[in-house]
Amino acid sequence: MRWVAAAGPAANLVMAILWVLLLKLAIVMDNDYSRPLALMSQAGIVINVVLMVLNLMPILPLDGGRIVESLLPRPLAYRFSRLEPYGMWILLALVFTGLLSPILRPFTTMVYELLGLLL
Repeated sequence: MRWVAAAGPAANLVMAILWVLLLKLAIVMDNDYSRPLALMSQAGIVINVVLMVLNLMPILPLDGGRIVESLLPRPLAYRFSRLEPYGMWILLALVFTGLLSPILRPFTTMVYELLGLLL
């Protein structure tokens, strides 16, 4: 289960890396397509980084919750899995209270900095 759950965030990371490489290409090129490619690449990076970090939150039914559940000993995993019906409500509460952004920001910043090393 953990490998299946990790595939989604891993795919987002690979796509973000590909968008960074396209951004690098847009910076190096100097023609009419440079600016649109750079803007599209920046959007692709932002979308994939945010989706990856959000998906890695340890809340069921998100992939991060599945990974945590697969790493816990069986009795704790069972207790943790009983929270799944409330996972989306927890996520919605974080969104509507404005707490989701401060939780995600340090992690997205870290990923942006790591991707910036590729430029």
